[in-house]
Amino acid sequence: MSTRSVVILLIVALSLAVMVLLFEREVGREVEPGPDEYKVFKAYAKDQVKLVNLVRGDLTVQLVRQGEGWQMNSPVRAVAASSRVEKLLEQLGDLMEVARPIKGQAGEKIDLEQYGLSNPWGKIIVSYGGVTGAQLSLGQRTRKHNQLYARLGEENRVMVIDAKVMKLLEEVAADENFYRSRRIFQDKHINKALSIELVSSQMPSEKSIVLVKDQNSGRWLLSLPVKDRADGQAVRKLLDKCADLRVVEFILNIDQTKPADQAKLVQMLEVYGLTGRGEAGAVLVEAEGMQVVLVHLGRADKQGKFRYALVENRAMLAGNRELVKIPAEFVEVLPRSAEALRDRRFLSFESQAVNEVRTSGPEGEIVLGQGRSSEGQVTGQWLIQKPLETAADKDIVESFLKELQELRARSFAGTVRAEMGFNNPYLRIEVNSDEKGKGGSLEIGALTANSQARYARLKRDRVVRRVDAAKVDGLVHDSLYFYERKLADVDRRKVKSFRITMAGDQKDEVEAVYKEDQWWLSKPVAVRAESGVVRGVLGIFNPLRAQRIVADGVAENDTAALGQYGLDEPGYKLTVVQKKDAGTEPSEQEGEETTAKATQEHVLLIGSAVADGQDEEYYSLLRGREVVFTIRKTAVDKLGGDLRSKKVLPLTNRQIARLSKVEIIRPGELLSLEKPRENWQVVAPKKFWPNQEAVKRLLESIVVLSAAEFGTEPDEKQYGLDKPTMTVSVGLAEEQGDKQKVYRFVVGKLLKDKGYAIKTEDEDIVRLVAAEKLEALGQSYLAYRKKEMLSLKRDKIRGIEIVHGKGKAQRAERDQMGGWQLKVPAGGALELAKLDAILKLMSGLRAKDLVADTLEQDREFGLDKPALTVTIEAVGEENEKVIYTLLIGAAVEDESGSRYARLEGDSTVFVLAGEDVDVLEEGLVFEVGN
Repeated sequence: MSTRSVVILLIVALSLAVMVLLFEREVGREVEPGPDEYKVFKAYAKDQVKLVNLVRGDLTVQLVRQGEGWQMNSPVRAVAASSRVEKLLEQLGDLMEVARPIKGQAGEKIDLEQYGLSNPWGKIIVSYGGVTGAQLSLGQRTRKHNQLYARLGEENRVMVIDAKVMKLLEEVAADENFYRSRRIFQDKHINKALSIELVSSQMPSEKSIVLVKDQNSGRWLLSLPVKDRADGQAVRKLLDKCADLRVVEFILNIDQTKPADQAKLVQMLEVYGLTGRGEAGAVLVEAEGMQVVLVHLGRADKQGKFRYALVENRAMLAGNRELVKIPAEFVEVLPRSAEALRDRRFLSFESQAVNEVRTSGPEGEIVLGQGRSSEGQVTGQWLIQKPLETAADKDIVESFLKELQELRARSFAGTVRAEMGFNNPYLRIEVNSDEKGKGGSLEIGALTANSQARYARLKRDRVVRRVDAAKVDGLVHDSLYFYERKLADVDRRKVKSFRITMAGDQKDEVEAVYKEDQWWLSKPVAVRAESGVVRGVLGIFNPLRAQRIVADGVAENDTAALGQYGLDEPGYKLTVVQKKDAGTEPSEQEGEETTAKATQEHVLLIGSAVADGQDEEYYSLLRGREVVFTIRKTAVDKLGGDLRSKKVLPLTNRQIARLSKVEIIRPGELLSLEKPRENWQVVAPKKFWPNQEAVKRLLESIVVLSAAEFGTEPDEKQYGLDKPTMTVSVGLAEEQGDKQKVYRFVVGKLLKDKGYAIKTEDEDIVRLVAAEKLEALGQSYLAYRKKEMLSLKRDKIRGIEIVHGKGKAQRAERDQMGGWQLKVPAGGALELAKLDAILKLMSGLRAKDLVADTLEQDREFGLDKPALTVTIEAVGEENEKVIYTLLIGAAVEDESGSRYARLEGDSTVFVLAGEDVDVLEEGLVFEVGN
C-alpha cells in the first residue's frame, strides 16, 4: 500500500470519527422519562385557555377569549373566527401530548444553539389568565424530519415534539388574518340592531333611508325619507343578508397606515371609488352598546365578481377602518326605494290571542266574541254577539282573521285628505287581542278615481294606503256569513236506520236498517245494501255542514217562506235514526215510547237548486232548526244513488281465512271442499288433498263475485232459477266456537249479452253476472288435483324398462356398486345422457293437464293399446319393492307431441307434454340390433 493511500484512509477515518462525535453531541441519548414529562403543557385544558400567542419572526398573532367568543388583538384588533380558534386549541392538545426529553440536561448548562433554540424561529404562548403564560419555543428539526426540538419557558431542558406544530405557525405566516372572522356584521350587530341607514346608487336620489327600532314594541319604523311603519320581514331579510356578508380579501388596515403614506392612501380610495359615501352606496348598522358598523361600497374589480369596500367598525370611541374586498352581488341587497321597506300590512295580531272582532259597514254592525266559561276562561268557541246572540263558525271566523292578516296595500297615497272618505268610512274593522299592542282598527274609505282601489288606514294613522277594491268587498259580510256551519254530527256507528223519500211521494222511498252486522234495504225490495253507497249517504251527516247560511227564522209551517227555496215540497227528505248513547239497544218487545227515548231522529229536507250558484248548490233545512242553508250537489247526488249491493255474497277478502266449507252442485256432479285444519281437502266426488293455490283462486272468485246489473223480471222462471245450472254454498266459521254461517246462491241460465242470473236465498232480487266471472266455479274437481304424478328419490330407482307398442323392450338395471347396466337388448350400448334424462323425468313426473278420472275411457285415449309403456322398479320407504308403470296413449289434438297418459292402478288420465314424451321415446341405447 502506498503512502498516499494510507493518508487518504486516515483522513476518511478521522472524518467519520468527527461526524459520530458531532452527532452524539447533537442528539444525545434518550432517557426514560418521568410520569409527567410526556406532556409539553402540564394539565392542558383547552376550555380554560384565555390567551394564545402565535409568534413567527416579527409577526405575532394574539387571540384572547371574550365571553363565549374570541378576539384578535394583534396584528389588528378584530373579532376572531371562533371555530378556527377552537380547532387550534384542539390541535395544540393533540400535538403536545408526547414530548421526549434529551439526555445530559440535569445539572449542566444546555447549549441552546445546537438545537436552534438560542434564536427560535417561532413561539407558541398559552395562558390560563395569569400574568405569565406557558411559552413553547420551537427550534430546528431533528434528524427525523417529523420531529422538532422545543423548549418550554426558561427550563434547562430540551424536548422533541411532533413537527406538525410547525403548520400552525406557517398558516399565520402565509396569512396573518387566518384566525380572523371574515364576517363584517357580527351577531351582536344583527340581533341587537337599533337603527339602519342605507344609501344606494340604485336609488333615484342620494337621500338616505333610515330605519329605527321602536324600543317599546320592538317594531321597525321608517324615519327617512318618510315616517311610516317598516315591513318587519323585509328588514329581517336585509339584516340576514348583512349577516351573510363575508370579506373575500383584507387589503389594508387604514388605521395602521403611516403618515407618510396618507397621500397614497387618498389616491387609492379614489381609485376604488370609496370617497364620500362610496360609489355604490353605504350601509350603517347601529346596535346596543354603541356598536356601529359602516360599510362604504366602492367600485367592482375588473372581473365584476368582487367589489371594494371600506369598513368602519366602531365600539365606544375606538374605531377600526379597513379596506377589503366583498362579493359584488351584495349591492343588489340594497333597496331601490324606501317603498320596498314600507309595511304594506294593516292589522298585526296573533289569531289565537284575538278575543273580539267588530265590523261596521254596508251590512250593518257585527260583533264577534270568544265564548267564556262561568269562571271567565276562554272556551275557544266563537259567538255572534250582535245583531243577535248565536254560535259562530270557528273555521269561518279564523278564515276571516287570516284574510285580515294577509291584507296588503297595493300602493301608498300620502297623508289623510278629505276626499279619502275617512270622516264616514265605508268599512271599519276592529280587532282586539289579549296581547298588548296587537290588533288595531282598520278604516276603509272612498274609492279611488279609477274605482280599482279604496283608501285605507289604521285608525288615527296619518299615512294612507290603497287596497284593492275587490279584496275590500271580500271582507264585507252579513251576520249570516259567520253562523255556525256545522248543524249536526252523527256517528255512523250509532245509526240504526235511515229513510230517503223522493219528490214528496211517500210511496217512492228507500228504507234501510242495520242488522246482522250489515245494512239491509227493506224498501223497495229486501236486499243487502251497498256499504260504500250507504257510507256516502250517512256521510252527509258526518258532520252535516252548510256551504253557506241563507236565511234564519224560517219556521217549518211557514209554507210561503219555504216555497222560496223549494222546501215546501222537497225533492229529497233524508231521515236518519241513531242511538243517543252507547247503551243497550231497545229490544223488539219494548214499546215505541222506550225506543224513542233511546234514539234520536234527524230529518234533512233538500229543496231546489240555487239559481245563481256556480258551485251547484241546493237549498236545505234541518228539521228543528229555523235556518235555511245550502249543501253541494255532490252530496245531494248520493241520495239518488242505487243502494242495492251488487256483490253476490256479503264477504270480504279478509274473511277468506274464515271460510270452512264450499259446495258446488251441478247437474250430475258435486264438488265439496272442507277445511279441517290449515289446508283444504276435497271430500267429493273423491277425497284427496288438492292444490291449495287452486282452491285459493276459487275462494277469491266466490268472494269478489259481483253483478254488472240487476234483473227486472219478477218471475224467477224467466231466469232459469227454478232449474239452476249451479248451486253454490259457502260456510263461514264464526270468530269464536265451531258455529258456521252458511251463504247460498243459485245460478240460472245464461242470458245473451248479460251473463248468468244469480239469486241468493235471503234476497228478493236477481243479479246478472258476467259469464267469465263464473269460470272458476264451473271447473271439474280435476282442476284441483295436484299435477305431480310421481315423486321418487333417484337413488331408490333400481330398474327401468321401456316398451314401444308391442316391440322389443329396453331394460337397464342398477348393479350392486350403484352403476347402471343395460340388460336388454343384449350387446346394446347404454347411453348415460339418455338414462339421466329419463331418471330426472320419472323421479318427478308432472302432468301438463288432467282430463278424466275413469278406466272406461281407455280406448278413447289410446290407453287400451299403449304406444309406449315405461316401468320403474324402486325401493319403498321400508325397503320393499315397488313398481310404477306409465302407459302413454294417443296424441292430443292440436297439441304438438303431447299424449294422453295414465299410471297403472290410478284412474286419472292426464296429458304428458311433448318434450317429456320425446325423452321417453329416445330410449336408453345408441342402437337396437335386429
